[in-house]
Amino acid sequence: ACGALKVLASKDNNKVRLCRTKGLLDALVTASMDDAVDSDALDARTRAVTTLLYLSEPKDNRLIVARHPQVLQVLIKVIEEDTGEARLRACSALATLAKTPQNRGLICSTERLAEVLSGLMVEGVAENEDAKTEEAAKAALMIEDESIERICSTAESR
Repeated sequence: ACGALKVLASKDNNKVRLCRTKGLLDALVTASMDDAVDSDALDARTRAVTTLLYLSEPKDNRLIVARHPQVLQVLIKVIEEDTGEARLRACSALATLAKTPQNRGLICSTERLAEVLSGLMVEGVAENEDAKTEEAAKAALMIEDESIERICSTAESR
């Protein structure tokens, strides 16, 4: 199901309608929240997070996606727990949602945001993985200045 939604959401003309479909964001959050204990669960999580990214691309959708009661928490969970494509897509979705200024305060108040993003930046530097560091930095840079300071001070203390 997540694969079909991902394909539908990849088409620009579907994104606005899909985002407003009752229960769709709930289903994507549920699929993303499940622990990726095997390859099928990881595939479903990756597809669900990629769909959230696609749905976040139109400006008109960003407030709807960010204001869903669990989307931001699930993106942080995926960034913290995953190491591959799902993490990259979650960082990209977070950065995309933060492009809308009205979302930044909400994003900044998301529990564990500073710790998780700073941990990812430190991990990326330590492992010399530019992609990890770059995606975490993109997500952080789209957020308000005070949160960037908090993220950087958390990273420096590691």
